[in-house]
Amino acid sequence: MVHTKKAKILIPTRTEDVNFSFEETWGLLAKAIDAVYMERYGPFTFESIYRLVYMTVVNEKASDLYTKLKVYVGTKLESQVKDLKLDWSRGMESLKIVVDLWDSQNLAFDLISDLFLYLDKVYCKPNRYPEVFELCLQVFKDGFVLPFKIQIFNAFIETINESRRMKSINEGDAQIWHQIARMMQMLEEDYDTVFNNQFEPFFLDETEKFYDESFDPNQYPPIGCLEEVKRLKDIEYKRDLKFLDSDTTSKLTTVLEKVLIWKKLGSVLLLLVNEALKNDDFLLLQELFDLSSNEQYKQGIIDSIKKYILQDLQGKKIDATIRKKVSIAIEWVSFTIEKLDHYTNILRRLDFGMDKTENNEDVSNNSNHSKGLIPNVSVVNEVFASYLDQNKRRAPEFICFYLDSRLKWTQQKKEIQSAKEDLERCVKLFKLLSDKDLFEAFYRQQLSRRLLHQRSSIDIERWLIKRIKEEMGVFFTSKLEGMLRDIATSNDLSNNFKNAYADDIGNIEYIPQILTITSWPFSNSPALEEDIIFPSQLQQLKLDFEALYSKKYNQRSLKWDYQLSLVEIGYQFEKSYHELSMSVYGALILLLFEDRSSLTTEMIEDLTHIPKQELHNQLLHMASSPKGNILNKLPASSAISPLDIFSINESFSVPTRKYKVLTGPSMNIPSSSSSRTEPHNVIDNVEKDRIAECNAAIVRIMKQNKEMGFEELYKDAEASTAKRFALTDRIFKKSVKSLLDKEYLRKEISDSHILHYIP
Repeated sequence: MVHTKKAKILIPTRTEDVNFSFEETWGLLAKAIDAVYMERYGPFTFESIYRLVYMTVVNEKASDLYTKLKVYVGTKLESQVKDLKLDWSRGMESLKIVVDLWDSQNLAFDLISDLFLYLDKVYCKPNRYPEVFELCLQVFKDGFVLPFKIQIFNAFIETINESRRMKSINEGDAQIWHQIARMMQMLEEDYDTVFNNQFEPFFLDETEKFYDESFDPNQYPPIGCLEEVKRLKDIEYKRDLKFLDSDTTSKLTTVLEKVLIWKKLGSVLLLLVNEALKNDDFLLLQELFDLSSNEQYKQGIIDSIKKYILQDLQGKKIDATIRKKVSIAIEWVSFTIEKLDHYTNILRRLDFGMDKTENNEDVSNNSNHSKGLIPNVSVVNEVFASYLDQNKRRAPEFICFYLDSRLKWTQQKKEIQSAKEDLERCVKLFKLLSDKDLFEAFYRQQLSRRLLHQRSSIDIERWLIKRIKEEMGVFFTSKLEGMLRDIATSNDLSNNFKNAYADDIGNIEYIPQILTITSWPFSNSPALEEDIIFPSQLQQLKLDFEALYSKKYNQRSLKWDYQLSLVEIGYQFEKSYHELSMSVYGALILLLFEDRSSLTTEMIEDLTHIPKQELHNQLLHMASSPKGNILNKLPASSAISPLDIFSINESFSVPTRKYKVLTGPSMNIPSSSSSRTEPHNVIDNVEKDRIAECNAAIVRIMKQNKEMGFEELYKDAEASTAKRFALTDRIFKKSVKSLLDKEYLRKEISDSHILHYIP
């Protein structure tokens, strides 16, 4: 009797039998193989069969034996397959028959390989032929599995799909699936296995097809769709683990993600993200993000988040009417800051599965604050930067209005601390602006008003400029810091002047403001008037201050700009006392009436030397203000003539003690309460500065490269100016034209798109 346990065999003495007959020997071996299949071993022993194989190999018939064995095993398999009662329409029953056949054949193959052990050792291994067991597996593959591949695969997938439809797992069925999968993993094909080459692709495709056809996300509400996808994915994973290896399970998970998450759930993904953000449900967002590790899917969620946030921001309508400009600006910036904080706090709690970025420039092109940003925060910043860019001109001005409103009248310690908290939130916003130079221009304009009118705390102004410097760099704050230095210098000079000339000053409160012309936004000031006549006391103060300044700064030139100055005069009218705030020119006119009851236009001009056009402008506004006339005019007309007579309007009265006398649009510094700015002037000036900066960048680039194409030069210039503003084609072309006119550049004669630097 043949035993499956291998025994130690004594190898016969190597000799050739002259009476050896291969046909007779093969006949005996064939009967032994029959006995193996019938499990009736009769007179055969392991040693006797081993000796027959040995004698065949020794007599150089190994090749014939190998061929005969392959054919005979195939014949036995064919005979057994014919006896099978396979009805492939009965899926699981057919698979059980296949498993039984595989088990019986596998046992027979194992015994046959033991019997032909010497053939493996002496013939198969040295010649690199499949050993007997592998040969039998090939016969089984070619004789049964491949001919019935379609039927086996279809029966397999039908039973799997039935389990999927029932949404349950039968342990007995799972065992059959496992054995079928194991069978195909043991059958080699083209340096791989039948499982990997044929079954696995089929199974993955059919799985994708099943869920694509059977699952309709429109049958569920968005949250219900998510729950169903999670449930299907979970039960499929549990089912697959029972009969598939980890590698195939991983591939199947990818297929499930593709069809259930990317495709099916993807159709309602935007709705789910909107629902999560609408309800501040960061747990739902995290759950959506964790459903798949696919980068494209994750990017889809991020894009949906961006889209929702941008739509939320765009839902805020801006009233662009000039009358409400400041209040609308404050409301809009407050809304935007609130949204920025809100979405930052939500997304900061999410785990995007990514580490903090390092040396990663964010959307505002400012590396100072982009280092170490959490990717979640970068997503929010990108959306808000895009939103601000859609309001390219309005956003910088509105942010400056907001800053101005928080900085004004902030004097007390508690107020300063509260203002700093609000300003710190605003810093997060203005650093996202692409046109930072426009922000700087508006901010410098607002800062000049606050400083000159003493409407804010110097400490908090200095703190905010320091924060701007930290976020944007020293280039943005050099002029702002210069303005603060001027105010500090002015305060020191004012104290020194009061101490040195206390007797001469008397009851006049004299506040000098020494301004460096390159730091302050007064480039459009008209030519300074040197021969204006002041009252004697004011003239003496002016001369005394000039002497003090020259003594301390003998290398500097001091120029007086009367149009930037303000004078406050207290006057008792018939009904009430008022403190009148007005320009220097207006004050000079009013002070003439201290010892005169009336004056003509011609007389006022002779006594003050105010330029004629400016004088007419001042008189017209003082005598025809809508809120009340400081002066009476005869005749009462809207035109000014040399013989018109002016006098104090003693019946003047307004509800407030302090009154601002409007004296015409020629004033360069409007009052701090004014809600109007001149954005078109600011933008025009900024454009000139941009052209100048672009000129400098192009010259630097061309000086280094000597020759460049137009497009290449544009890219380099764009990168060079990106920290201050977004370079446009129009600015670039103007700059190139300017440099061509100035002969810094010349065009290639044969190709106008090539530029050359002219040393």
